[in-house]
Amino acid sequence: KNNVKELDLSSNSISDITALEGFERLEVLILDDNLISEHCLLPHLPSLRILWINKNKIVHLKVFVEKLKREMPNLKQLSMLYNDACPYFVGGNMGQYKEYRAFVLERLINLTHLDSSPVSKEERENAEKNAEKKKQVTMNKNQSLQRKRKEENQKRKEKEKVEEEQKELKIEETQKVLDVKEIIGESHSPMLR
Repeated sequence: KNNVKELDLSSNSISDITALEGFERLEVLILDDNLISEHCLLPHLPSLRILWINKNKIVHLKVFVEKLKREMPNLKQLSMLYNDACPYFVGGNMGQYKEYRAFVLERLINLTHLDSSPVSKEERENAEKNAEKKKQVTMNKNQSLQRKRKEENQKRKEKEKVEEEQKELKIEETQKVLDVKEIIGESHSPMLR
């Protein structure tokens, strides 16, 4: 298990690959023509460099790519041809395929090959720019959200302060009324007559 560097499990009707957990030196994994979907749990394979997972049941690209990013962080080559998530080879057009490549490359920044072709310098640069833009948008949204929360907290504190002041005023007014009643009560007392 610890010495296996390459493994080809093609055409085995596999839908669960969690048994590969612990293959710490695995560098090449071929899982073509199986039943793997984006819902499949992926083992953590930190040494994996090449993953061929062509002709499986992967439909939701984002879910699957996020799992790859987390569990196989050092991938250099990925091939997902003939999955619904890879549009050009299952009825999509070249424009959709380019969008797919851009999406994958933005998230899997170490890839040098995607599907049947190397990652071009232009694709890499565009992926880096888009990733940076998205990062900046996320940061701006987070900053905006933080400002909004800060403003809401300030308003809440101001409201609480006003309520506290009103409460104190009511207590003072009530005390004054009680003081007046006490004074009036003393002046009407039979002992004072």
